[in-house]
Amino acid sequence: MLARNEESIEYKTLPEKWKQEVTTLLTDAFVEECEDHHKKIEFFNFLYPNELLLVASVLDKTNAGAIPYSCFLSVDLNDETKMVKIQKELVDCLGLILEELFLSLSNEDALLEEVSDLWTDFELEATSNKFFYKINRENVLLTIEADKLLAQNETI
Repeated sequence: MLARNEESIEYKTLPEKWKQEVTTLLTDAFVEECEDHHKKIEFFNFLYPNELLLVASVLDKTNAGAIPYSCFLSVDLNDETKMVKIQKELVDCLGLILEELFLSLSNEDALLEEVSDLWTDFELEATSNKFFYKINRENVLLTIEADKLLAQNETI
């Protein structure tokens, strides 16, 4: 399960057009860093009833079996949440987290200190939203597939 909050396994995703725009934005913003470290960024989004979760996984271009670094960013949603605004804020925050990750990639020991399965909360000065993030070595694609298998088994 990827969600920070105790939610069902069921989620929606934001429109594919938005996902492609964010993927392009992140890829373009970190093109030099990706080339220097032989990495690529894969972007995921999960819309739960009370949470929006964005994940950027930094994958090895040359070794598909290499364990990725995944940056998770979450925010609670309610009836008053302005989705367009919160999506922009999340993408900005994700960019900051990726910037720190790429700076740390050249120092593996420092990077391993950043890796944790524990959520850390923070607030931006320009917003009243509380965000949560974590950086870990989770392979999000495998987690998605495992969740699908679990969901199938529950229906049997």
